[in-house]
Amino acid sequence: MKKILALTIVLVLVLGLALVSCEKAVDDNALAALESAKASLSDQLSGVTGNSYGDFNANGDKKIELLNDMTPVEKYDEAFEEINSLPNFTLTSYQDIKMVLSYNGETVEEDMIQEITQKYDGENFSVVGNAESAGQRIPSTNCQYVDGIVYNVQVTDGMKIKYQATKADLERSAGIDPDEDKIFDIPESWFKNVSFYEEKNGNRAYIEIILSGEQYMQMFSNFSLLSSVRNITDVTHRVYFTESGDLDSIVTTATLTMKINGIDATASFVSTTTLSNVGTTLVFAPVNAYEYTLVDISMLV
Repeated sequence: MKKILALTIVLVLVLGLALVSCEKAVDDNALAALESAKASLSDQLSGVTGNSYGDFNANGDKKIELLNDMTPVEKYDEAFEEINSLPNFTLTSYQDIKMVLSYNGETVEEDMIQEITQKYDGENFSVVGNAESAGQRIPSTNCQYVDGIVYNVQVTDGMKIKYQATKADLERSAGIDPDEDKIFDIPESWFKNVSFYEEKNGNRAYIEIILSGEQYMQMFSNFSLLSSVRNITDVTHRVYFTESGDLDSIVTTATLTMKINGIDATASFVSTTTLSNVGTTLVFAPVNAYEYTLVDISMLV
């Protein structure tokens, strides 16, 4: 079962689809928030059935040609440029992950819920994850970068460390690039047959982009953890806009199969990412920063 737990931790990193490499234990309030997020997924996924979104007409959603006088490509490009130019904002991702793990004739089914919150405040940023599987808390991301100091709770042993680093240091030693694109840079050619749809209550509009597994993998060409992935189904990527046309949330669903350390795994996930606190996000060093052991970044390479 230790191998199964190790794989679960790897899946947290693979399916989180965020800037990871830094970690915190989950408190009861966080778990309650995760359960609430999981319960509300059906409301967020208008018309979702299994791994597909079904027929738009059956959902009662209305096809529209333009949103704010823009085509789907133009609107997505606007959202991409906007979020990647914002100096201050919060991104919160909720994942509902269903896994089937097989090892030495043993098969284990696990459901996992996870939350990853990324905060950006000028040059400072924070990445914190909370995850639970089979009633147990799973080590997850906890990292703050404040005024050139990294505060990190290591996922392997829970040790709290801090060290001086530039952004270039982080990318080189830990694979963390805070300036990386925050949402997928999807080429215009991949928008074939993509349209806008307005939800039946009229509060939001969305575009739905179906990406092949190969296209999805292309966007993670430098993400070494995906080297264990054997296959990805078509990925449904739905981008929601508010009534006023601002980016609201992004919902992604797919199924991956992989083999890690002799364990075969199938993982189906629904990931919902929302943008919030634009201009009001604050990032601080941990209140218990005195508990973090000072190390040199060279020790981490």
